[in-house]
Amino acid sequence: MDQDVRLYDAIVWTRNPESIGQRIAIWAVDGDDALRQLFGQFGEDIIYTLKNEEEASRIR
Repeated sequence: MDQDVRLYDAIVWTRNPESIGQRIAIWAVDGDDALRQLFGQFGEDIIYTLKNEEEASRIR
């Protein structure tokens, strides 16, 4: 069974005080998947923002 993927936007900073935030796009099935991909690419010792416009605009 195929799952729908959504586009997540992220900005990532490493713990290096001179690092510049890197913007990336991640296609993932949910926020947990996007976070796993983010940690897989940059390691777990990062500061990040992660959002999906579809989910952000949904009424809660």
